[in-house]
Amino acid sequence: RNVTVNGLQDVELRQCALGNLDGATSFFVNSDPGSLVCSTRQDRGGEQRIEVMCERLSHTLAAADRVDVVKMDVEGAEWEILDDLIASGTLSKPRRYLIEYHHQLGGESARLCRFLCPFEQAGYRYQIAAHMNEPTAFQDVLLHLVRD
Repeated sequence: RNVTVNGLQDVELRQCALGNLDGATSFFVNSDPGSLVCSTRQDRGGEQRIEVMCERLSHTLAAADRVDVVKMDVEGAEWEILDDLIASGTLSKPRRYLIEYHHQLGGESARLCRFLCPFEQAGYRYQIAAHMNEPTAFQDVLLHLVRD
């Protein structure tokens, strides 16, 4: 609906999870039908487990002639996807990334700098936006990465 309402062209929509494998994977959703809580990570998703198809973003990037923007809001799967993009050599294919990065999710240690490093090495500049939370709570960080 967003593509149609905004008159976008050359947009390919896929109904799948992204990760570092191709095939079926567990996806955790909230039982409330209006909830946006869902993830391939049980600690980030809801209490109900369903099976969904998972694809590697690297395969889509490798097959494309040109990629202007990749938007990722993958509720904690950022690291799996990043590792796959690096291993496949497709990280620098898009001109721009818009990523919702989940900082210190599930009590993990801070590692945002390690996430950004491969992008810096590939020639991306970036801007970061976040709201202040208590230092012990996870934080959603918006990353806008652009390569000239």
